[in-house]
Amino acid sequence: MRPRDRARPRGHGGGPGAVTSSWVGTLVAALALLALSCASSNQLARRSEEALGADDYERAFKQACASLDKDPGNGRARMALSAAASNLIDDRERRIANMVAVDTLAAADACLALEDLRAKALRYGATLPEHPEFAARAARIRLGAAGQHYRSALLSLKQGKAKQAYRQLVAVRRYTPGYRDTDTRIPRVWERAVTRVAVLPFDDETGMPDLSRWIADRMYEELSQRTKGFEFTQLLPQDRVYDAMRVSELGELDRDRAISLGRRIGAKQIVFGRCSALRTSSDNDHYHGTIWRKFTDHDSTGRAVERYVDIPFDAVERWRRIELRVDYQVIDVASEAAVAKNGRVVDATAHTVYTDYVPEGEAGAYCLIPPSLRRSDPARAQSEETDWKSTFKGWTVPRLLERAKRDHARTRYRAEYREDFLNADPDHPVFLDDIPGVSELVRIALDDTWKDVLQTLKELDPKD
Repeated sequence: MRPRDRARPRGHGGGPGAVTSSWVGTLVAALALLALSCASSNQLARRSEEALGADDYERAFKQACASLDKDPGNGRARMALSAAASNLIDDRERRIANMVAVDTLAAADACLALEDLRAKALRYGATLPEHPEFAARAARIRLGAAGQHYRSALLSLKQGKAKQAYRQLVAVRRYTPGYRDTDTRIPRVWERAVTRVAVLPFDDETGMPDLSRWIADRMYEELSQRTKGFEFTQLLPQDRVYDAMRVSELGELDRDRAISLGRRIGAKQIVFGRCSALRTSSDNDHYHGTIWRKFTDHDSTGRAVERYVDIPFDAVERWRRIELRVDYQVIDVASEAAVAKNGRVVDATAHTVYTDYVPEGEAGAYCLIPPSLRRSDPARAQSEETDWKSTFKGWTVPRLLERAKRDHARTRYRAEYREDFLNADPDHPVFLDDIPGVSELVRIALDDTWKDVLQTLKELDPKD
């Protein structure tokens, strides 16, 4: 006969009492959090009132806003906000009245800031008195500032400063929307202000196949993303550049033909450069040495005994270094003048090591010098460590063998290995039974030259 279940006490375990207790606990916790939030809001409201008493209206305004952020229904905070905002508005209106006689533009900016303050206070629920006389005066001040900027914009256009004129017209609209013909002028002036830039294939004096187009494409790929936030600079699509070019011009585009090409595709400025003075050097070496593998045996008593077995070890080391000069100009197509230019020598070095030895068992069982040899012949140990480091740098024997086991098939350079050389660690030569070709190293050396061009375009963007 099955024994009866014992009755569970109410309020414990999984019975109805437990549900009720859990719900009550949750409610109490929620009420505690609400009380804490309201207390915090009240504390901020009190700080706002204290700031009002000290005539610190800026602090009173900020504390009241912070209080209402926590509790939008806090009446004390709203009253303090109304009082602080009213005093701030009165003070700023007096300052603007004194300012307008000296600097209309500064007074107009102050009017805009005052409008922002009033709008913020109203969003938080403040009660503010209307000042119709000042509102009319502020409108006249803004109208005067709009007129000044409008006249300055017309003068800037006469002087050929379309970018400056555009910014001045935008300021007109900010002070007085719909002023005269500003809304129709702005798009027309923008069209004159925008700088359409074409990145052209570089003149290639290195003889590298397809290098000229590769540089242009690489630069466009990076610049097209990073110039989107510029105010006036727009990159022309590369397809438009290539559609207007003759095949014979790729790699042999001189300055005059580059400017002519820029005109044909509607560019205001062109990025045009030259790669030259390529120098290369290569070498390789072979490493012949010994590594040791540890074995663990057991004697007749079952005690573990370590022994080391020497193993012939061969590897190959390769280097290749290139350097070349890259120069570029940003040319104004209309005047044919270089508005900016830059140039520098760039270089790239490839260093690889490779062994076809594949370890048996765990790579961690191998070492360069066994402990007994290190103790008995420290001079030999030091010499072998020096030889190892001169070839393998920071590679330890276990780490190199682990890599050899995993990447034994890396016997030919492939384009997917480029990142290994772009981000090469000088203390760890790339594990590869090959070396990048000269043309590939040239591309690696030129990979980040777009950064110089980007900085130049950034500096030119606001300039007329």
